[in-house]
Amino acid sequence: MDLTFLLPRTAHAAIEERFGSWQTELLLKRDAPEALVVHYDSRWSGEQLLDLVETDYVIALTDPTALPPPGFATRLLQLLEDPAVDAALPAANESSHPDQRKALPEPYLTLRQFETASAAVRSSGPPPLLVEWGESDPGAFAAAAEMLDRPLPLPRILKGRRVAIAPELYLHRYTSHRGQVRPDLLERIPLSARSVLEFGCGEGALGAALKERQPCRVLGIELDPEAAAIASRRLDGVLSGDARDVIYKLKEKFDTIVGGDILEHLDDPWSFLAGLRNVAEPGALLLLSLPNVANWAIIDDLLHGRFDYVHLGILCAGHLRFFTRRSIEEMIGISGWTLVSIESQPKVLTSRYRDLISRMESAGIEFSRDDLEAPGYYVVARNDSRSE
Repeated sequence: MDLTFLLPRTAHAAIEERFGSWQTELLLKRDAPEALVVHYDSRWSGEQLLDLVETDYVIALTDPTALPPPGFATRLLQLLEDPAVDAALPAANESSHPDQRKALPEPYLTLRQFETASAAVRSSGPPPLLVEWGESDPGAFAAAAEMLDRPLPLPRILKGRRVAIAPELYLHRYTSHRGQVRPDLLERIPLSARSVLEFGCGEGALGAALKERQPCRVLGIELDPEAAAIASRRLDGVLSGDARDVIYKLKEKFDTIVGGDILEHLDDPWSFLAGLRNVAEPGALLLLSLPNVANWAIIDDLLHGRFDYVHLGILCAGHLRFFTRRSIEEMIGISGWTLVSIESQPKVLTSRYRDLISRMESAGIEFSRDDLEAPGYYVVARNDSRSE
């Protein structure tokens, strides 16, 4: 195949980003094993990249962790056969361009589900949409290599070009997990909270929203130094480093402690939670968000021999521990907190879920519907004893 993949070079310290980029490259090469691969720096211009390309066509990714569907390269190159088309783009769930933004008919929670859902829409759908592209970052595009000959970074190469968007070719793009406000956690933080510690605060979006909503002091802990630098401009203070070490350096106590999808990244979350009680006021509340490995989508994948790590999700590549409702309850007890409530996160149920349940019922298999349906849990616990 006369094709080169242009992939952003990813040297992020976090395994999530690095694994996501490895997986993206793996999926692309499965689709076009004979294609060449060039890794580029995001600061390079198109004309700099052109010097490294020896093929007539390129498929350039501007998002290093985007997930391409099966048949990705073949379909994009087909669209370039139209002489009126300068570049070919997939549809995507995350895009600032309304003509590119699209959702699949059914949601998905795992890589296998994404592959199945994206393949289901390939056989139907409207014809390609021809538009003049603007400033939006497309995530990925295919074009003749000669089109790179512009002194612009790849996301801007398409500006003013005639592009064809394939509505039936769906690219998954992850949201910025360190930049999310997390309204689901915000609404669960009491209005009475006045001193808040958020471990794994990312860029501080949640804490900033909380400070805007009510008078309080918010201190963040963040491992990623770039995210911590952003958060430091939003919060009352940010400690950059490993939360397992940082909590023992804290001299103040808090009435509310928040951890949104962080504990599963720690090797010893039990001891960490116990250590948090040393910086918790008597009666302080602990608010956690945790994924549920007993979710039906994971069970369904296992029945098909799949357990695919991904950039973000229940099977995030950075997860070191996996939890069910019962093991969460046990962890809270082991660490000395008193469980107040455990609540399912919004359920994602598809036709595949209904088929799985029907087959399990027909086979007489006993199961807990509540445990299967929850993709994760919101946990509230209280510090009922004095700090040790």
